[in-house]
Amino acid sequence: MFRRVIDRQGDTMLENAFAELLQNGTLQRHLRKSLRVYRERRDFFCKLLQEKLSEHISFQVPDGGMAIWAKFNDGINLSSLAAGALKRDLYFYDGAGYFLTAPRINATRLGFASSTPGELEQCVDILQELLGKKA
Repeated sequence: MFRRVIDRQGDTMLENAFAELLQNGTLQRHLRKSLRVYRERRDFFCKLLQEKLSEHISFQVPDGGMAIWAKFNDGINLSSLAAGALKRDLYFYDGAGYFLTAPRINATRLGFASSTPGELEQCVDILQELLGKKA
């Protein structure tokens, strides 16, 4: 913050570094690789959700983004499910704050971008076990 007050001209070295990354194609290669990795994770996660949780949730494969918008069956209490998952070291938001006015939908976002395929499988297995107990 103090630098912004003292130096209003920007960071020439940082700007030149970014310009070089753009000119030599490094940034474009990184973006292509990142998109491929996130697409693979999305597809793997959606496959797991479909195979293991399709009787409890519905969702559409997103065109972009880093999360799945999952609608849970009405009989599932997302607050209880989130609490049970937290006891198993799995955190997910119960979705309560997404709907400030009626009607409230029994849904939440399930992120996949920062997790490995193994971690995603563990997460889905925990949810499957908890939902089998009628969370």
